Amino acid sequence: MDYQQENEQLKQRIQELEAALQAAQQQIAELTALLKQNSRNSHWPSSRDKSRKKKRTKSLRRKSDKKPGGQKGHEGHTLKMSDKPDVVTVHRPDTCQHCQQPFSEEQRAVAVDKRQVHDLPPLQVVVTEHQAETLCCRHCCQLSQGTFPPYMVAPVQYGPSIQQLAVYLKSEQYIPYDRSRQFLADLFDLRLSPGTLQNIVARAAKRLRPIVTQVTQIKTALIAGHTLHCDESGFYIGGQALVTRRRYQNADLLLSSPATGPQSHRCHGHSASFPGNGHS
Repeated sequence: MDYQQENEQLKQRIQELEAALQAAQQQIAELTALLKQNSRNSHWPSSRDKSRKKKRTKSLRRKSDKKPGGQKGHEGHTLKMSDKPDVVTVHRPDTCQHCQQPFSEEQRAVAVDKRQVHDLPPLQVVVTEHQAETLCCRHCCQLSQGTFPPYMVAPVQYGPSIQQLAVYLKSEQYIPYDRSRQFLADLFDLRLSPGTLQNIVARAAKRLRPIVTQVTQIKTALIAGHTLHCDESGFYIGGQALVTRRRYQNADLLLSSPATGPQSHRCHGHSASFPGNGHS
């Protein structure tokens, strides 16, 4: 083998080694970048971060000297037996547990052991058909028809209880229409559309408009009144005791502006947490 041929082989070998080295360096770079990934620079969840430290929140509440559990003098709410159960189920032995002699149906029990279960009734829709009869008067031969309940305006419709539940789920519990629809379908097999639920809530709001008008009139009268009762709630921020004022009438928040009547006065409670306890 001459030197020229050997030189060519060495050059080819060097090229192969350089290509392998370049591939290895690229793979090392990819693996290194993979190791540096975390929830901030990739789609990984924060739970996969190796250097993740759990944040420990420091409560501003001071340690209480009270023991855990119910305190002395606290009125408990233990489940109690009802004096008038809705359903009574009797479990009567058929035969004697000792000699297997059968008991007669007329034989009375010498003792009764009672246990009660508090549970929900079967969740099912009750369909009530209303029939308005038409009668012919024997005196004048004219026809008279019975009157349907005022809320019945269609041949088939949802009753007041279903409508009340739909309004409660949306207005009181703030449940979206889709989840309310799923709730009614899962529990009662009711297939109400979101549009139907919206119409039910809209009709309920329309019936409440007179009450809203009355509340607005009360609010206007209170603002223009001579004296306004206020209440306070204490809370802590950064260990500092603060007080927020609320204006109430019959325990309902009505006002968002102070009284502006002639010689207006605001009076509040005598809480010890209120600075400058007295009248303002």
